[in-house]
Amino acid sequence: MATQAAGLIRGPLASDRRVLLLGPPGSGKSTLAGALGAALQAAGRGCLCLGADPGTPGFGPPGAVCLGRWHDGGWQVVALEALCSLDAGRFRLPLVDAVRRLLPPSVNGTLLIDAPGVVRGVAGA
Repeated sequence: MATQAAGLIRGPLASDRRVLLLGPPGSGKSTLAGALGAALQAAGRGCLCLGADPGTPGFGPPGAVCLGRWHDGGWQVVALEALCSLDAGRFRLPLVDAVRRLLPPSVNGTLLIDAPGVVRGVAGA
């Protein structure tokens, strides 16, 4: 994964931007976010990740949306918003509100958005 991440930061992610990571549960979104965070730090670039999957977070406590900064091999939580439910059908509106509150207006570096792996049912609508 590290080799692919290094290739991405030299290609499509050569300049800082916001990157939305989408896919079904278990597809590797959080793993990709970590590999990109490590590659960006190794290249001397800043990187934040908005962990928007409260059910199976890549970092931070379950039941919360977290904003993290890549540092020393992992995401360090810099801000979080707790949600009232882990039920995918019920957390959609609170999740959107929490993401809006945590989304920085500007980022010195790349912002990765690790979306929930919900692709079907009420929550995936």
